Amino acid sequence: MVKKMENEINILDELNKGACMEQDAISFILDKVENEDLKKVLEKQYKKYLNIANKISKI
Repeated sequence: MVKKMENEINILDELNKGACMEQDAISFILDKVENEDLKKVLEKQYKKYLNIANKISKI
């Protein structure tokens, strides 16, 4: 049971790292994007990754 809990924590940690990396990547390029449609898509994706990270934090 303890091993299962450790595995779940590790999975959540990796998911959180991935979500944070995506947020960082989007933040890095967002100011450089000139196409408004692409900028909107990136902002939407950023919010989704932020939501994922927030949900993981609550768990």
